[in-house]
Amino acid sequence: MGVQEGIAKAANLGVFSEEGILTTSFHRGAAEAITGEIQYSFTIRAKADANLSEAFGISSRLTVAEAYTTADEDLAVALLIGEGTQQAENPLYQNRPNPFRAETVISFKLVEAREGNIEIKDIRGRTILLKEGGFAQGYNELRLRANDLPASGVYFYTLHAGDFVATKKMILQR
Repeated sequence: MGVQEGIAKAANLGVFSEEGILTTSFHRGAAEAITGEIQYSFTIRAKADANLSEAFGISSRLTVAEAYTTADEDLAVALLIGEGTQQAENPLYQNRPNPFRAETVISFKLVEAREGNIEIKDIRGRTILLKEGGFAQGYNELRLRANDLPASGVYFYTLHAGDFVATKKMILQR
């Protein structure tokens, strides 16, 4: 029924009515810290009885569910419904350290165990490395050595786990 702007404005919001999806993208400069501020508030009207925590969720289907500090550290993405909080499902975390020289760790969480892969591509989109396997429910990580990649530069790593797909950027500096 409506959107009440917080620190973000309506121009930062994408509405896909047919799919029942809202997307958002917002950036604030390093000098403008965000501390507990609300990005948006929504007013909705239900068309049927439903539990809000089951009717709404966070996903990376259209826009990656991610947030960072001004120091490029990962923040949790959450949806607040009344007193409850729902975390993003299957978060893919930023590799650490990034940039890296000798070794980095790519980590992610899955809500259920499943087969999948982590694909690493170079800046031109060529697949450089593909790690396939069964991933456990909960926290998973992949250690990547600098000599697993052909040269210094920018790479993209993508987690494919069932229908879930998320991509992050990493930098190798030798």
